[in-house]
Amino acid sequence: MKFTISEDIVLNYPELRIAVLIAQGVDNRTTNDLLENFKLKKLKEFLTKHNLEDIKNHPYIKLWREIYRGFGTNPKKKKPTAEAFLTRVMKTRRLPTINPVVDLYLLAELEYLLPIGGYDLDKIDGDISLRYSKGKEKFVPLGSNKAEETHHGEIVYADKSKILTRRWNYKDSDITKITPDSTNIILMSEAPTAEIPTQTLESLLSTLKDYIGQFCKGKIKTAIVDSTPEIELF
Repeated sequence: MKFTISEDIVLNYPELRIAVLIAQGVDNRTTNDLLENFKLKKLKEFLTKHNLEDIKNHPYIKLWREIYRGFGTNPKKKKPTAEAFLTRVMKTRRLPTINPVVDLYLLAELEYLLPIGGYDLDKIDGDISLRYSKGKEKFVPLGSNKAEETHHGEIVYADKSKILTRRWNYKDSDITKITPDSTNIILMSEAPTAEIPTQTLESLLSTLKDYIGQFCKGKIKTAIVDSTPEIELF
């Protein structure tokens, strides 16, 4: 499987780096008190360290608002994914329970304040690409079975036959979502400018690898993709 970044995105975001984790043979069904206690510990650390004003004004959050504006999305109406999640956790003082892999990457979002998304690799058709949408491409959003259409010029992840994520990282597809039955998964987190250091992405990947390795096992490998137009994932 290959991962490609379109030439126009490389041109417009020459400092882009994407942290990628691939885990094969994971156990995404087993949950236990150890995992639940770990989640509560990380939630407490987040709530102790941050407040709503801090989240609102954090440079990574502000950066993603500007990135959304840059491809024509109003971040007040379509809040960037990390900001939306972190704000919800801060207000509710609770973490969602979805499945172990998703729960664990959301814990990493709490720690790094960066967007993380992922797919079930067995539901991907061919290669994955990051590109601009031609517009009017069908997309089935997470939690729905009704298709909507993309806008011309928004940044999307796509495979050979479908859109995987709209507005760069705003919403993933329901078709390729990670479920308890998922055994092979890919996770990604983007740094579109140098304002997010490569060292931060490396630390995030190390954390994700530790979390998933501890609670979900599997064969895990990581990489940071820069502006190279195409790489072989596996």
